[in-house]
Amino acid sequence: MHMRAAITLAALFVAVSLSGCLGVDNMPQFKQALGFQPEPLKVLDPVARIRASPTLVAVGLPVAFSAQGSHDPQGLPLVFTWDFGDGAHAVGSAATHAFRSAGSFTVTLGAANPAGARGTDTLLLTVTDNQPPAVTIAVLQQGQPATRGLAGGELTFQAQVADPEGQPTSLRWDFADGSTSLTTTAQHAFQHGGRYLVTLTATDAQGASGIGQLPFAVDESLGAQQGQVALLAQEEQGFPLTVRDGPSEVTARVSFDGALGLNGVEVRLLDPAGNVVAKQPAGPSPGAQGALQGVLRADASVLSGHSPGTWSLVVARTSGAQVPFQLDALVRY
Repeated sequence: MHMRAAITLAALFVAVSLSGCLGVDNMPQFKQALGFQPEPLKVLDPVARIRASPTLVAVGLPVAFSAQGSHDPQGLPLVFTWDFGDGAHAVGSAATHAFRSAGSFTVTLGAANPAGARGTDTLLLTVTDNQPPAVTIAVLQQGQPATRGLAGGELTFQAQVADPEGQPTSLRWDFADGSTSLTTTAQHAFQHGGRYLVTLTATDAQGASGIGQLPFAVDESLGAQQGQVALLAQEEQGFPLTVRDGPSEVTARVSFDGALGLNGVEVRLLDPAGNVVAKQPAGPSPGAQGALQGVLRADASVLSGHSPGTWSLVVARTSGAQVPFQLDALVRY
């Protein structure tokens, strides 16, 4: 018995001596020869984490899911799989899904590494048949209802919103001229004439949005312009007028002193190419005293076919030696 123990110790001494001579790379073989069993490598399961937005879910509303926060303890790469609980599946670290019916759904995220270890996380979502808010728009000018505006004039836009479920809503105005607002009542002035589609979007707490739209016309005024046309001097005088797409009417009014029926003028409307679109003579009226007026009106049928841009209003002397005048004009849309 003592002899056997001595032989084993001698063998171990020889093995250690040989491993030292042959190098540490042979140590596993020597351990195996002596009956040592290596411990199995332990692989830890990945950690899966679900993130979802929004967490209040409405039928048909896309929900964004993310595996952010998931990780593998060994630092191995992960493959993510999604089960949305309604028969739909997806692969990847992020996914988007819209539930087509109301109810409770358990969303499962699986995270697997190349070693075959797998971790899961679940999230219970309640999907409701949420209805979007109803939206209407009211416009006021100086406290009175307004059906159209004037460039530069301040208007008050009021949101009228009703949510079927009584949820709070967030609002966003888009005035179609680059301006927006997030308030229930918004003050706004359009800087240029034209036709604008004002849009109000109301979004409830579950993400359902209702949209109200209001086509709104904004007229543009030339403003009062002073001028004078005279014999053998400045026979006519022009004023630029901005005309945008879709004008419905251009009205120009010239006022001047009749000078006992001696003075007369003509108002002409010219497009950007210099073509005469419309013209209107005014006076003289025999024996007339005081101010006279001439009004030029061009409706949509006359204005069609002419390009938008910088037009001109021209006042030309037709009689009289010297005719001072005042001109104002309005482009309606």
